[in-house]
Amino acid sequence: MLRKLSRVMAALVAIGFMGAIAISANAEDKKDPTAKEIMKHVNAKQDGLIAKTKALTKDGKWEDAAKVAKELKDDGEALGKAKPKKGEPDSWKKLTKAYAERTAAIATAVDKKDAKEVDAAVKDFTNGKNCMECHSAHK
Repeated sequence: MLRKLSRVMAALVAIGFMGAIAISANAEDKKDPTAKEIMKHVNAKQDGLIAKTKALTKDGKWEDAAKVAKELKDDGEALGKAKPKKGEPDSWKKLTKAYAERTAAIATAVDKKDAKEVDAAVKDFTNGKNCMECHSAHK
């Protein structure tokens, strides 16, 4: 009986060790997205997060919109970790903070299930002036 218990314990330790190695490998594989990847994910015309959020809220699919808006907010926060092609670090920090605030505003409006507020937040986010200020300094 003691041998069986020893074998079971050894097997459990081995499984736990392999699981820890797998988790560690996955953590190393996961890297922060680049600014370009974030922009594509957020702004793609038909399947970007902005387009999806607008479509889902227009259709009243608030639960689905909340999931997409959460992803949008996460991307907004991740942008500040990405490295710009050029420009001053202080400018990048300031502009990516504003970007994150705008994505958070969309997510907040979706959480409130307020279609007018979502539209206003998306309109503010997609304002070309916001885009050009950052692109001209950092792209």
